Amino acid sequence: MQWITVVMQVLAAIEIALASPPYEDDPQYYKHQRVADLVSISQVLLVKRQTAGNVLFPNTRCQAMRRVRRIAENSYLYQIFYSNPGRENQMISFTTTLTTSLTALHRQANVMVYQTVVGGPFTNYKVMFADARNGCFVLVTKTQDLQKGCRILQTPLTVTKPVPMSCLKVYFENCPTESVEIYDIFCRSMITPLLRAGIKRWPVK
Repeated sequence: MQWITVVMQVLAAIEIALASPPYEDDPQYYKHQRVADLVSISQVLLVKRQTAGNVLFPNTRCQAMRRVRRIAENSYLYQIFYSNPGRENQMISFTTTLTTSLTALHRQANVMVYQTVVGGPFTNYKVMFADARNGCFVLVTKTQDLQKGCRILQTPLTVTKPVPMSCLKVYFENCPTESVEIYDIFCRSMITPLLRAGIKRWPVK
């Protein structure tokens, strides 16, 4: 019986070794998973869609983030926006430090660590897919109990249009099936007054 157990363990190990890595960790997609493609953008990045339920916070309408400035080589100051869970016609804004890092085998930073809610934890978000040309990005994180959550972010110029197929395909093939639309037409007017001094209009260029 012992040899049967050993054989089963070996087969299990082989199965794990042969299993394809998650999309966000697959070497063939590394060129589309660079944090640099996001942090180089000075525009507001708005959440268009995300995994449904309580996997991601916030989970209210109108979420966005904007780079304020670079602090150090791998550190940035970001302004975060999201609608108040109790009163969704009110916006909450705060600043957080965003740091970048890389996971095994990646040669360029592919992880962003930052807060998404006031007083919340600093959470790791991997860049699952970045398409700077079409202004869309897919981020992914895992909770402590290994639940997976994804977000699609878009630039102000593209967020009012359908999600580019490049990002949409990656999102629906590699993220939880249940998702919810986050962006609505009122987000611009709600976020614009909260943009920090020096930004006098909605930055689309």
